[in-house]
Amino acid sequence: YLSKGTAVISECWTEGDLVASADGLGGIVGKSDTGVTIRNCCSSCELIALDYDVLGVTCQAAGGILGMGEKTVFIENCYASGEVKAFCGVGGIAGVLNNVTNAEIHTSLAWSKTLVATRTQKDMRSSGAIAGLVRSGTVTLVDNYRRADLQIVDSFITGLSDHENVIESLPPLPSGITDYNQRPFNGRKADQGATLVTLAKSLGWDAAIWNFNSDSSDMGFSIKPLGDNKIEF
Repeated sequence: YLSKGTAVISECWTEGDLVASADGLGGIVGKSDTGVTIRNCCSSCELIALDYDVLGVTCQAAGGILGMGEKTVFIENCYASGEVKAFCGVGGIAGVLNNVTNAEIHTSLAWSKTLVATRTQKDMRSSGAIAGLVRSGTVTLVDNYRRADLQIVDSFITGLSDHENVIESLPPLPSGITDYNQRPFNGRKADQGATLVTLAKSLGWDAAIWNFNSDSSDMGFSIKPLGDNKIEF
């Protein structure tokens, strides 16, 4: 939980399982109320948000890299490949971008096979392949892709539409929808047969940072360890 100042997280990764029951479940950052940059990071974590905690609270923001972001968010050259499950507001890269003064997601890859939202009403937060909900503010979303067979399991979503790049604006609301809680961003579907490595290379990811030769499964490839791996506050 980042609440003060600014943070830069680069060349870091997570793996395993994360289980939570409150808002803000993420593979790298759970929740940020301040300025955060996440660059050249990845997560293969399975993220599991319990439907209710002991106080009856649900997790309504979960993302493969960032669960919930406010104020300023910058994500670049990141991927997430584990399943993400929450009550609503589920995203392959970012769960919910809410009241952001400026948020940017560039050249990032949602490589989870499945994103699961267990919401019981259609007016609850939407879910999307790249960002589950872009609630308000100014965003720039450029050259982000999802795996070709990624599925969102949500009773109120019938399919995934491609979204064009967004420059200093907001993604479009789905046709016929006026509820601002239903503004997901799915990015572009990768070509059938595309791999994380081929996409990352095509997007200019740095081979000095990423170990492309380690790609042995759908879970992805690794970051070259240690050296400049860092978290700065």
